[in-house]
Amino acid sequence: MQYLFQFLLVSCLAVGVVTTVFAFALFFRYKSRLEYCFLTFLGFFTLRVFADTMLFFLFPLLPPADTLLYVASFLSRITLVGTLVFMTLFMHQLTGLFQTAAGKGVVSALAAALFLLYTAQFILDLASRSAAYLDPYFFLPVDIAFYVLALYPFLVFFLFSRRIKNITIYKMVRTFIILILAAFPLLILDDVFGSVLVLIGAARQEPVPFRLFPLCYLMIYAFFLRSGFKNFVNENRLAGVRSESSRAFVEHFGITARELEVIELMRQGLRNREIAAKLFISTATVKNHFHNIFEKTGAVNRVELIRLSVYS
Repeated sequence: MQYLFQFLLVSCLAVGVVTTVFAFALFFRYKSRLEYCFLTFLGFFTLRVFADTMLFFLFPLLPPADTLLYVASFLSRITLVGTLVFMTLFMHQLTGLFQTAAGKGVVSALAAALFLLYTAQFILDLASRSAAYLDPYFFLPVDIAFYVLALYPFLVFFLFSRRIKNITIYKMVRTFIILILAAFPLLILDDVFGSVLVLIGAARQEPVPFRLFPLCYLMIYAFFLRSGFKNFVNENRLAGVRSESSRAFVEHFGITARELEVIELMRQGLRNREIAAKLFISTATVKNHFHNIFEKTGAVNRVELIRLSVYS
């Protein structure tokens, strides 16, 4: 059973690295705040898996109260803070909530508070630890606060999901959140109790730690890989259609190069503010481009405009 857990742990880390690299290759070229927040969230998530993997393999090799174990456990918690912060920023960006300096200041204060709490707990327990025993629950008080705060980005999504205009992104994020919430109780039990004791041999009664988090993380990474690969295939499939039809569309309606850029970004699901940031122009200019495009094509909304640009 212990070897099975080690295999799952290493597999989880390997899949996590592949997923993160794939996500960066797929999304980094868009260069919008939404993609940056998602990629940073995924990066911290994978660092969490790496930290937990290192902690598991270091534990039997070092003395029970070795300072390195405390440091590894502390760093594991810091990756959790980064994961929560950038998931919150992603939800704010996705729903258009708190896109002001004050709103971002609240998220920064949350990150700073959790970081200071973990640091204070780390210093206090490191100073007062037993000479021969590493307390696996020494982060428990702050962990409880973390898991309560971790519900916030999910709450943002459910309360403000109507603001999300891109139906594809909405469905993906909704599925991801349901997946996380399903794994949430298991992750809490895993952190609170440290391990599930599996009895190996009725006569020997040897307890072997079997952590649950690799199974949860593998499930999440599998979702990311499936969704990313599906979008990658669809994007490349549609790219061939667009490359042939866009020329006829541009020539027929007299679409300028800048207007075509605006249409392409609209197809990717970007809103006016995100299109403006991508093209380094104002939101008013983007609206003006759309007005001119609608005048030229006779389209009454963006859905009809997409249909015209692809199939005309």
